[in-house]
Amino acid sequence: MPTDSGSIMVKCRNCGKEAAASSFVLDYVYRMVVCPQCIKDRQKREVIHKEAKQQAEDVKKQEEELRKRPAGWDREDEYLERAYAEKESNALPIVEISPGKFRYRCPKCKYKFIYNRATNTPSVCPYCNRALGE
Repeated sequence: MPTDSGSIMVKCRNCGKEAAASSFVLDYVYRMVVCPQCIKDRQKREVIHKEAKQQAEDVKKQEEELRKRPAGWDREDEYLERAYAEKESNALPIVEISPGKFRYRCPKCKYKFIYNRATNTPSVCPYCNRALGE
């Protein structure tokens, strides 16, 4: 009389609960065949540990940032710092390579070219045709 392996109940060696034999899975962490409930529990624990570790790292970063700031640092100072950083990122990226000649990077297309200040050439980006200084 053939029996269906799904109807055979087997006791899990890890947790001691009974489950259908066909639902057992070989797990790389436990290094044995375990029931589906053990797999779910392990995955939940891993997610919780990852979240806790991430929160601890975030708290550590915040404390480190607070230590870097001088006493009296407030929201207004943070806003000014962000505004200054944004302004600096939008500034014209010009590097002098020789007297009167500058290496320029277009803020729109990021194309690099040489600008001659004596002749004011090129007056636009050679790649995207954007006027310099816009």
